[in-house]
Amino acid sequence: MDYQVTMLEFLLQKTQVPLQKIAHKIKIRLINNEIIVNSQSQLTKTSWQSVYNADNVNITFYSFYSIFLRNLETCFPFTYVRHKGSKNSWLTHGIKISCRQK
Repeated sequence: MDYQVTMLEFLLQKTQVPLQKIAHKIKIRLINNEIIVNSQSQLTKTSWQSVYNADNVNITFYSFYSIFLRNLETCFPFTYVRHKGSKNSWLTHGIKISCRQK
Protein backbone atom coordinates (compact mmCIF):
# COMPACT_ATOMS: atom_id res chain seq x y z
CA MET A 1 0.00 0.00 0.00
CA ASP A 2 3.07 2.32 0.05
CA TYR A 3 2.57 3.06 -3.64
CA GLN A 4 -0.69 4.85 -2.77
CA VAL A 5 1.06 7.28 -0.45
CA THR A 6 3.99 7.77 -2.82
CA MET A 7 1.76 8.48 -5.80
CA LEU A 8 -0.43 10.84 -3.79
CA GLU A 9 2.59 12.75 -2.50
CA PHE A 10 4.00 12.96 -6.03
CA LEU A 11 0.78 14.36 -7.48
CA LEU A 12 0.04 16.77 -4.63
CA GLN A 13 3.38 18.38 -3.79
CA LYS A 14 2.15 21.98 -3.58
CA THR A 15 -0.25 23.38 -1.02
CA GLN A 16 -2.38 25.02 -3.70
CA VAL A 17 -2.59 23.90 -7.30
CA PRO A 18 -4.00 26.54 -9.67
CA LEU A 19 -5.97 24.80 -12.39
CA GLN A 20 -7.90 27.36 -14.39
CA LYS A 21 -8.30 31.14 -14.37
CA ILE A 22 -11.87 32.41 -14.58
CA ALA A 23 -12.00 36.20 -14.93
CA HIS A 24 -10.86 37.48 -11.53
CA LYS A 25 -11.15 34.12 -9.77
CA ILE A 26 -8.86 31.10 -9.82
CA LYS A 27 -10.07 27.52 -9.59
CA ILE A 28 -7.82 25.58 -7.17
CA ARG A 29 -7.68 22.47 -5.02
CA LEU A 30 -6.78 23.26 -1.41
CA ILE A 31 -4.25 20.81 -0.04
CA ASN A 32 -3.02 20.58 3.54
CA ASN A 33 -1.77 17.86 5.88
CA GLU A 34 -5.21 17.09 7.32
CA ILE A 35 -6.73 16.60 3.87
CA ILE A 36 -3.79 14.43 2.76
CA VAL A 37 -4.16 12.20 5.83
CA ASN A 38 -7.89 11.90 5.14
CA SER A 39 -7.20 10.98 1.52
CA GLN A 40 -4.64 8.36 2.53
CA SER A 41 -7.14 6.91 4.96
CA GLN A 42 -9.81 6.73 2.26
CA LEU A 43 -7.38 5.04 -0.15
CA THR A 44 -6.47 2.50 2.53
CA LYS A 45 -10.14 1.67 3.14
CA THR A 46 -10.84 1.30 -0.58
CA SER A 47 -11.25 -2.16 -2.05
CA TRP A 48 -8.61 -2.67 -4.75
CA GLN A 49 -9.88 -6.11 -5.83
CA SER A 50 -11.08 -4.79 -9.19
CA VAL A 51 -7.51 -3.68 -9.94
CA TYR A 52 -5.86 -6.91 -8.80
CA ASN A 53 -8.36 -9.27 -10.41
CA ALA A 54 -8.50 -7.69 -13.88
CA ASP A 55 -7.12 -9.79 -16.73
CA ASN A 56 -6.58 -6.98 -19.20
CA VAL A 57 -4.06 -4.15 -18.69
CA ASN A 58 -6.55 -1.56 -19.96
CA ILE A 59 -9.20 -2.71 -17.50
CA THR A 60 -6.62 -2.70 -14.69
CA PHE A 61 -5.60 0.86 -15.50
CA TYR A 62 -9.20 2.04 -15.83
CA SER A 63 -10.09 0.48 -12.47
CA PHE A 64 -7.11 2.11 -10.76
CA TYR A 65 -7.77 5.45 -12.44
CA SER A 66 -11.45 5.52 -11.50
CA ILE A 67 -10.67 4.69 -7.85
CA PHE A 68 -7.93 7.31 -7.67
CA LEU A 69 -10.02 9.96 -9.45
CA ARG A 70 -13.00 9.32 -7.16
CA ASN A 71 -10.70 9.83 -4.16
CA LEU A 72 -9.21 12.98 -5.67
CA GLU A 73 -12.62 14.53 -6.37
CA THR A 74 -13.96 13.59 -2.93
CA CYS A 75 -11.00 14.62 -0.78
CA PHE A 76 -9.69 17.55 -2.82
CA PRO A 77 -12.74 19.41 -4.20
CA PHE A 78 -12.38 22.51 -6.34
CA THR A 79 -12.80 25.92 -4.79
CA TYR A 80 -12.62 29.43 -6.24
CA VAL A 81 -10.44 32.19 -4.80
CA ARG A 82 -10.11 35.79 -5.85
CA HIS A 83 -7.05 36.62 -7.90
CA LYS A 84 -5.38 39.90 -7.06
CA GLY A 85 -3.53 40.68 -10.26
CA SER A 86 -0.99 43.46 -10.41
CA LYS A 87 -2.02 46.45 -12.48
CA ASN A 88 1.38 46.50 -14.22
CA SER A 89 2.19 42.81 -14.17
CA TRP A 90 3.81 43.04 -17.59
CA LEU A 91 6.58 45.37 -16.28
CA THR A 92 9.89 43.64 -15.66
CA HIS A 93 11.96 44.24 -12.53
CA GLY A 94 14.48 46.29 -14.54
CA ILE A 95 11.82 48.59 -15.99
CA LYS A 96 10.36 49.19 -12.51
CA ILE A 97 13.81 50.21 -11.21
CA SER A 98 14.26 52.57 -14.17
CA CYS A 99 10.85 54.15 -13.51
CA ARG A 100 11.73 54.78 -9.85
CA GLN A 101 15.03 56.47 -10.77
CA LYS A 102 13.44 58.99 -13.17
